[in-house]
Amino acid sequence: DDAQATEFSIIVNRCTYSTSSLLSPRMAAWQGPAIYFHNNSIFSPDDFKNICKIGQGSKLDFLNKIGRFGLGFNAVYHFTDVPSFVSGDYLVYFDPHTKYLPGANIQHPGIRIKFTRNKVLDQFPDQFKPYLLLGCDLTNRYKGTLFRFPLRSVEVAKQSEIKSQSYLLNDMTDLVDRFMRIGSEALLFLKNIRQINVYEVDETGENLERMFSLQACPFALNEMRPISSISDLLQKSSQSPNNRKNLHDILRNYTHQNTPKVETLVEVRKSDRNGEEQKETWYVLSTLGGGKARQLAIDSANTSLKLVPWGGV
Repeated sequence: DDAQATEFSIIVNRCTYSTSSLLSPRMAAWQGPAIYFHNNSIFSPDDFKNICKIGQGSKLDFLNKIGRFGLGFNAVYHFTDVPSFVSGDYLVYFDPHTKYLPGANIQHPGIRIKFTRNKVLDQFPDQFKPYLLLGCDLTNRYKGTLFRFPLRSVEVAKQSEIKSQSYLLNDMTDLVDRFMRIGSEALLFLKNIRQINVYEVDETGENLERMFSLQACPFALNEMRPISSISDLLQKSSQSPNNRKNLHDILRNYTHQNTPKVETLVEVRKSDRNGEEQKETWYVLSTLGGGKARQLAIDSANTSLKLVPWGGV
């Protein structure tokens, strides 16, 4: 959502790929079933730098971002020890143990490969075959971002210094099933994502099937364009190095009567693997908070907390 992607997909891949042509023999441990996350936005140069930082608030000064501290990405180590992703011209691997990837060390616990300049599929076909999904061919620039998190097996878990608990295929499918049950609610408060898909790849690795789809269609309840859009207000405030101060100055000028709010009807369309569709309609209200919430945000004693009184129901 922060990358302004409009479509997000989850892929459950049941396939175990061959291990004859890998970057290193130890990478064979990560050729098994995996969970993937895809969006239709491309990493910027700053994104590549920031994803490597742990515990640093690179998004805190951007009011229109929802992520904080890199915690979102680092949560993937619940599933795996060797996460990777493809975006634009690059394929990136992380190896915190520095024992699976060739040349990985404490200073550089991973590698970034410019696949548009190197014929990686010709050199290591087994290693890179798992990424040939959703339009990614590892030859041309990829107009999206595809994360791959191979699951930590029982054997690997015994040696892992990250987590000693395995994460198996059944665990993954249970997680995806739970997400599908709350997916429509998740869509309501995202700023840019309008479609969520869930796919499955069978054991052969050759068949990709869409299992579930959600699409959100919002309709404003008034003709005014909301600053009147709260996101527009935050975007405008983010354009200055002192954007939090600017926002707080703006908040001081609002009263309870003129605090920005957005009222929207959102139609959510659900489709299953058989093409059967269901529709739900939600009323969503978003507003910048007043009263004590506003006072807490603009209090100079709380400057370091960088609070924004923004909520929705």
